[in-house]
Amino acid sequence: MTRRALVTGATGFVGTALTARLAEEGWVVRALHRASSDLGHLLALGAECVEGDLDGLDAERMARAADGCDAVFHVGAVIGWSLRDRAVMQRVNVAGSRAVCRGALQAGVGRLVHTSSIAAIGPASGPDDEVEEGRPDHEITIGYLATKRDAEREVRAAAADGLDAVIVNPSVIFGPGDRQNSAAYVQRVMSGRVPFLPPGGANGVGVDDVVDGHLRALERGQSGERYLLCAENLLHAELFERVARMAGRNGSVPRVLPAVVWASLAPVLAVGERLGLARPPFTSDLARTATWFMYGSHAKAAAELGYRPGPLDDALESVVRRLQERPE
Repeated sequence: MTRRALVTGATGFVGTALTARLAEEGWVVRALHRASSDLGHLLALGAECVEGDLDGLDAERMARAADGCDAVFHVGAVIGWSLRDRAVMQRVNVAGSRAVCRGALQAGVGRLVHTSSIAAIGPASGPDDEVEEGRPDHEITIGYLATKRDAEREVRAAAADGLDAVIVNPSVIFGPGDRQNSAAYVQRVMSGRVPFLPPGGANGVGVDDVVDGHLRALERGQSGERYLLCAENLLHAELFERVARMAGRNGSVPRVLPAVVWASLAPVLAVGERLGLARPPFTSDLARTATWFMYGSHAKAAAELGYRPGPLDDALESVVRRLQERPE
């Protein structure tokens, strides 16, 4: 029997990879997309394209889009690190997630898999700590972290009203289909545009492993639970060294500036943002998070989903190769 899935954010980095995997496995994919989206890839996969913007989406429209679907993968979101991004993230990440969940509930879909982030759980206490799924919600006011946390609260509220929903929390995702975010960092390393580094670290994971985790969560996840999809914890300096080596850049690692410098930069950058003079990668939110250790453990996903991420280096090398072949 053919299964049907609705994917939000299907034209984005993770959504594109997930849509391709679903089509490969025989699913009929219905893609919710904005009017301005390039649909070439989706149409080539045989996806049904349904226009709908998460910014302003209501539950009734979502219910119509999800009608007849066995599953909904809510992947769409805005990732922003500027003060000016906060309003749209509130509308898309929080209000949009509320509409998706309520619409899925109205449509009676079999299960919803919500793509959250390790950012919704928050940072580890230090380099010797890893966050896990059971930690209480953080109360951090940084825009992206706050909206991903609040989006999860919308999912849990809908689950309490009867929606069968599972949450997955990827860490920093690397893969050849990215054009922003992690790929932008790799591009800066390759072009020698990283003048200094922060002392913190992050967990990285390949996009194929994240897609695999979504499908495992659909089939094996416990309703109402969340699962970290991560692979390897790395200091920012270690990540720089790996990417530089893969790209053939044999030079010194940029100086690691101490945490006090980043703390003093944050308010200055905030003023610059309000005046329109500062933008990523130099924003107050990024300065505040730069010294954190966004380290995570995938032990729960391994035990309950059978999640087994591959080497992070494979994903990093795929990004480097793509950028070498098609420089941005």
